[in-house]
Amino acid sequence: MIQDDSFTLPNRRTTATVDHAERVHSELLSQTAAKQTYDQHYQATIPTRREPETIKLEDQPLADDQRALLAEFERRRRARQIHVSTDDVEVKANLRRLEEPICLFGEGPAERRERLRNLISRLSDDEIAQKLRKKEEDDRRIETTKEEATWYHQGPDELQVARYWIAQYSLPRAKERIQKLKDYVAIPEVHRTSKIQELYRRLRGTSLHCSQVGDTRPLFYCEFSPNDQMLAVSSRSGLCKLWTVPDCRPIRTLRGHTIDACCISWHPQSTLTQDPGVINLASSAFDGSVKLWNLESDEPIAEIEGHAPFRVSKVRFHPSGRFLGTA
Repeated sequence: MIQDDSFTLPNRRTTATVDHAERVHSELLSQTAAKQTYDQHYQATIPTRREPETIKLEDQPLADDQRALLAEFERRRRARQIHVSTDDVEVKANLRRLEEPICLFGEGPAERRERLRNLISRLSDDEIAQKLRKKEEDDRRIETTKEEATWYHQGPDELQVARYWIAQYSLPRAKERIQKLKDYVAIPEVHRTSKIQELYRRLRGTSLHCSQVGDTRPLFYCEFSPNDQMLAVSSRSGLCKLWTVPDCRPIRTLRGHTIDACCISWHPQSTLTQDPGVINLASSAFDGSVKLWNLESDEPIAEIEGHAPFRVSKVRFHPSGRFLGTA
């Protein structure tokens, strides 16, 4: 009778795994020990960083010649940074403020400017402010006071009379104009908008009625007469012409200017209540001439002087017709 003794064979895979783990562990321990040994050796061989040492030098005073040389270098540096005016008159004025001669023998503007620069470089900031800038500030303050001051110019008695007359003429009309503006503002906005739109439609329907060559040279200015039946034009040829409206027929050529005629203006009551034999038109030209015309002659009836040789670019009558303005 055979007895079955059971037994277990060892697992080769398990044994191999355990042996490999032990070998890896041993290698890690060896590497760790080697690294510690290397670190200790490296720290022992390399010296540690020490605190910097400061060597204290003894204070040795500069010699007089060295101190003077440094001062001269500093002065030259300041001189290069100083701005001096290129105006010789201003340079002389600054020299006078410094109580220095404004001109030396054989000295030109460039040498004088350089001398002023060297003088300023030897001054301290307080001395510059006291001698130079104080004078400039005083001059600037005086100019500012002059600009802010109220001054009056004595005018002729005729000017005072004219201003009183213009005020009495203008104030009642200004009152009427303001009242008309108030009445217009009182109108509902809808009605005001409709009136503006109606005016805009009429203006869009405007077309060219007729055309005419006014002169052989370009025209400077044109203006309708108060009754809208004539047109006055001024030309670079020096001629002023009157044309009928609307058929553009020439009525009269006004000959009086010998150079470009700049402007021509109607008297406010011309062609209405103004007598044709008195002043009805005024014109101006490049040479400063201002001429007055009637509706019966081709020659001017009067001339206003005092503008030559400057151009009079515009003339205009006051609404009252009593005064004429020129520019």
